Amino acid sequence: MASPVYLQLKEAIIHNIQDGTYQPGDKLPSETDLIKTWSVSRITVRNAIKELIRDGLVYSVQGKGTFIAEPKITNTLPGLTSMSHDIVRRGMRPGSRTIHLEILEADKNVAARLRISPGNLVIHFERITFADDIPVAIAYTYVPVAAVAPHQESFTRETLDNKSFYEHLKAIGVMPARGDQIIAASVADPAQALILDVEPGFPLIDSERVAYTANGDCVEFTRMVARPDYIQWKVSLGPP
Repeated sequence: MASPVYLQLKEAIIHNIQDGTYQPGDKLPSETDLIKTWSVSRITVRNAIKELIRDGLVYSVQGKGTFIAEPKITNTLPGLTSMSHDIVRRGMRPGSRTIHLEILEADKNVAARLRISPGNLVIHFERITFADDIPVAIAYTYVPVAAVAPHQESFTRETLDNKSFYEHLKAIGVMPARGDQIIAASVADPAQALILDVEPGFPLIDSERVAYTANGDCVEFTRMVARPDYIQWKVSLGPP
């Protein structure tokens, strides 16, 4: 079944943004021009623009028109997606580099987040996430060995550098079904600043995610620090 016409128009405009026809700061053609170009109704154009505004791709200025926004990588909550997936959706090239990987005993803090006993073995890795070769986030991840056994040896630097974490979990038959995420603010310490190519004290988005399988087993605790000039989270709200 074909998608609604307004979504087809939305995708066409997204394609024009991604191929450089529209650059950040450019004014989108007027409603009348879009109606003539695409042979659609005014309500179709307005619905398409409303969707683009909701996704942060364009913004409207009263009396001036609609403009192309600076691109940001958006993770929409409550969906459980990897950062790589969100980067691809934004039309950018994802990449990652693992800077630390080891199996260690969980301390009290990590054990509490993963709902395991202190001293239980966890896989710990740290990865830099890139978008078009720009370092945009650092993730510090802990995975209970028991949750991924007997596949714990499959967590290698090569695998983590070439697959998203969730893709790899799916490949070994483990898939998060729900999660909890807390988002706060922090500032870059000297080590993070060096990695993210910012000044120490640069404001960062600081998020913590705990993910569970459908049967309630905890499979991930990740703390991520991200550059707010490239990354944003969007929360879909409903009635109380």
